[in-house]
Amino acid sequence: MANDLVEHCSKLAITNEEDDVVDLENCEDNSHNEKLSLRLVGRILTSKPLNFDAVRRTLLHIWNLKEGVLLVLREIDQEQQPGDIVLNFSSFWIRLYNLSFGYRSDEKVRAIAKAISEVMELEEYFLDINPYRRLRLWLDITKPLKRYQMIRLKIGNTVRITLMYERLPHFCFLCGLLTYTEKDCS
Repeated sequence: MANDLVEHCSKLAITNEEDDVVDLENCEDNSHNEKLSLRLVGRILTSKPLNFDAVRRTLLHIWNLKEGVLLVLREIDQEQQPGDIVLNFSSFWIRLYNLSFGYRSDEKVRAIAKAISEVMELEEYFLDINPYRRLRLWLDITKPLKRYQMIRLKIGNTVRITLMYERLPHFCFLCGLLTYTEKDCS
Protein backbone atom coordinates (compact mmCIF):
# COMPACT_ATOMS: atom_id res chain seq x y z
CA MET A 1 0.00 0.00 0.00
CA ALA A 2 2.84 2.39 0.83
CA ASN A 3 4.46 1.61 -2.50
CA ASP A 4 1.20 2.41 -4.29
CA LEU A 5 1.02 5.77 -2.52
CA VAL A 6 4.61 6.60 -3.49
CA GLU A 7 3.88 5.62 -7.09
CA HIS A 8 0.75 7.79 -7.25
CA CYS A 9 2.57 10.77 -5.72
CA SER A 10 5.43 10.43 -8.19
CA LYS A 11 2.93 10.84 -11.06
CA LEU A 12 1.58 14.15 -9.72
CA ALA A 13 2.44 17.21 -11.82
CA ILE A 14 2.52 20.81 -10.69
CA THR A 15 0.33 23.00 -12.88
CA ASN A 16 0.47 26.74 -13.42
CA GLU A 17 -2.70 27.05 -11.36
CA GLU A 18 -0.82 25.79 -8.33
CA ASP A 19 1.62 28.68 -8.68
CA ASP A 20 -1.15 31.29 -8.31
CA VAL A 21 -0.65 33.49 -5.24
CA VAL A 22 -3.58 34.72 -3.16
CA ASP A 23 -2.86 38.29 -2.04
CA LEU A 24 -4.07 38.82 1.56
CA GLU A 25 -2.39 42.17 2.04
CA ASN A 26 -5.63 44.16 1.75
CA CYS A 27 -7.87 41.54 3.35
CA GLU A 28 -8.99 42.93 6.74
CA ASP A 29 -10.28 40.59 9.42
CA ASN A 30 -10.58 42.64 12.60
CA SER A 31 -12.51 40.05 14.59
CA HIS A 32 -9.79 37.49 13.98
CA ASN A 33 -7.07 40.01 14.91
CA GLU A 34 -8.83 40.72 18.22
CA LYS A 35 -8.97 37.01 19.03
CA LEU A 36 -5.35 36.55 17.97
CA SER A 37 -4.21 39.33 20.30
CA LEU A 38 -5.40 37.19 23.24
CA ARG A 39 -3.39 34.09 22.29
CA LEU A 40 -0.07 32.86 23.59
CA VAL A 41 2.19 30.11 22.35
CA GLY A 42 3.90 27.99 24.97
CA ARG A 43 6.50 25.36 25.62
CA ILE A 44 6.77 23.14 28.68
CA LEU A 45 10.19 22.05 29.88
CA THR A 46 10.21 19.03 32.14
CA SER A 47 12.42 16.01 32.58
CA LYS A 48 9.39 13.71 32.92
CA PRO A 49 7.47 12.09 30.03
CA LEU A 50 4.63 14.30 28.87
CA ASN A 51 1.15 13.27 27.78
CA PHE A 52 -0.03 15.97 25.38
CA ASP A 53 -3.73 15.29 25.97
CA ALA A 54 -3.22 15.57 29.71
CA VAL A 55 -1.39 18.85 29.18
CA ARG A 56 -4.27 20.18 27.12
CA ARG A 57 -6.74 19.31 29.91
CA THR A 58 -4.42 20.75 32.51
CA LEU A 59 -4.14 24.09 30.73
CA LEU A 60 -7.51 24.99 32.22
CA HIS A 61 -5.73 25.03 35.57
CA ILE A 62 -2.48 26.50 34.27
CA TRP A 63 -1.71 28.71 37.24
CA ASN A 64 -1.48 25.69 39.52
CA LEU A 65 1.66 24.26 37.91
CA LYS A 66 3.62 21.77 40.00
CA GLU A 67 7.27 22.11 40.93
CA GLY A 68 9.75 21.05 38.30
CA VAL A 69 7.76 22.36 35.32
CA LEU A 70 8.70 25.47 33.38
CA LEU A 71 6.03 26.85 31.10
CA VAL A 72 7.48 29.14 28.44
CA LEU A 73 4.94 31.53 26.92
CA ARG A 74 5.23 34.12 24.21
CA GLU A 75 2.83 36.52 22.57
CA ILE A 76 2.40 35.81 18.90
CA ASP A 77 2.34 38.14 15.93
CA GLN A 78 -0.36 37.61 13.30
CA GLU A 79 2.33 37.58 10.59
CA GLN A 80 4.39 34.77 12.16
CA GLN A 81 4.44 31.24 10.90
CA PRO A 82 3.90 28.72 13.73
CA GLY A 83 7.14 26.92 12.89
CA ASP A 84 9.12 30.16 13.19
CA ILE A 85 8.10 30.89 16.78
CA VAL A 86 11.08 30.52 19.10
CA LEU A 87 10.26 29.44 22.65
CA ASN A 88 13.70 29.71 24.19
CA PHE A 89 13.20 32.70 26.48
CA SER A 90 11.54 33.10 29.84
CA SER A 91 11.63 35.75 32.55
CA PHE A 92 13.27 35.12 35.90
CA TRP A 93 13.91 37.22 38.96
CA ILE A 94 17.54 37.33 40.00
CA ARG A 95 19.45 38.98 42.80
CA LEU A 96 22.82 40.66 42.42
CA TYR A 97 24.88 40.04 45.56
CA ASN A 98 28.19 41.58 46.68
CA LEU A 99 27.34 44.83 44.95
CA SER A 100 28.96 47.88 46.56
CA PHE A 101 26.51 50.51 47.79
CA GLY A 102 27.87 53.05 45.31
CA TYR A 103 27.03 50.70 42.42
CA ARG A 104 23.38 49.99 43.25
CA SER A 105 21.77 52.80 41.26
CA ASP A 106 19.25 51.77 38.60
CA GLU A 107 21.60 52.91 35.82
CA LYS A 108 24.56 50.87 37.08
CA VAL A 109 22.44 47.80 37.81
CA ARG A 110 20.97 47.98 34.28
CA ALA A 111 24.48 48.21 32.82
CA ILE A 112 25.56 45.12 34.78
CA ALA A 113 22.38 43.22 33.91
CA LYS A 114 22.74 43.95 30.17
CA ALA A 115 25.87 41.79 30.22
CA ILE A 116 23.71 38.93 31.47
CA SER A 117 20.52 39.37 29.44
CA GLU A 118 17.70 41.76 28.56
CA VAL A 119 16.36 43.69 31.56
CA MET A 120 12.60 43.54 31.99
CA GLU A 121 12.12 45.15 35.38
CA LEU A 122 14.08 46.50 38.33
CA GLU A 123 12.75 46.25 41.84
CA GLU A 124 12.55 49.69 43.40
CA TYR A 125 15.63 50.63 45.42
CA PHE A 126 15.17 52.48 48.72
CA LEU A 127 18.84 52.91 49.76
CA ASP A 128 18.30 50.13 52.27
CA ILE A 129 20.93 47.75 53.56
CA ASN A 130 19.76 44.63 51.74
CA PRO A 131 22.79 42.68 50.55
CA TYR A 132 21.43 42.58 46.97
CA ARG A 133 19.56 44.34 44.16
CA ARG A 134 16.65 42.42 42.64
CA LEU A 135 15.65 42.51 38.95
CA ARG A 136 13.78 40.49 36.35
CA LEU A 137 15.63 39.36 33.23
CA TRP A 138 14.59 37.75 29.95
CA LEU A 139 16.85 34.66 29.86
CA ASP A 140 17.65 32.21 27.06
CA ILE A 141 16.76 28.88 28.67
CA THR A 142 18.91 26.94 26.18
CA LYS A 143 22.12 28.51 27.55
CA PRO A 144 23.79 27.81 30.90
CA LEU A 145 22.95 30.25 33.66
CA LYS A 146 25.73 32.56 34.76
CA ARG A 147 26.82 32.13 38.37
CA TYR A 148 28.50 35.51 38.60
CA GLN A 149 29.34 38.65 36.65
CA MET A 150 32.66 40.45 36.88
CA ILE A 151 32.57 44.26 37.01
CA ARG A 152 35.31 46.88 37.09
CA LEU A 153 34.92 49.63 39.66
CA LYS A 154 35.90 53.26 39.02
CA ILE A 155 39.07 52.77 41.09
CA GLY A 156 40.13 49.96 38.74
CA ASN A 157 39.41 46.95 40.98
CA THR A 158 37.56 44.01 39.48
CA VAL A 159 34.77 42.57 41.64
CA ARG A 160 32.70 39.41 41.27
CA ILE A 161 28.95 39.96 41.59
CA THR A 162 27.15 36.76 42.58
CA LEU A 163 23.89 36.00 40.73
CA MET A 164 21.13 34.17 42.59
CA TYR A 165 18.11 33.04 40.56
CA GLU A 166 14.68 32.83 42.15
CA ARG A 167 12.19 29.99 41.74
CA LEU A 168 13.96 27.93 39.12
CA PRO A 169 11.79 24.93 38.21
CA HIS A 170 14.78 22.61 37.86
CA PHE A 171 18.41 23.20 37.22
CA CYS A 172 21.50 21.15 36.40
CA PHE A 173 24.26 22.05 38.83
CA LEU A 174 26.81 20.35 36.57
CA CYS A 175 26.29 22.29 33.33
CA GLY A 176 24.02 25.17 34.36
CA LEU A 177 21.09 24.41 32.04
CA LEU A 178 17.43 24.77 33.03
CA THR A 179 16.14 22.02 30.75
CA TYR A 180 17.01 19.12 33.10
CA THR A 181 18.66 18.23 36.42
CA GLU A 182 22.09 16.74 37.08
CA LYS A 183 20.75 13.17 37.07
CA ASP A 184 19.93 13.61 33.34
CA CYS A 185 23.15 15.49 32.47
CA SER A 186 25.56 13.84 30.08
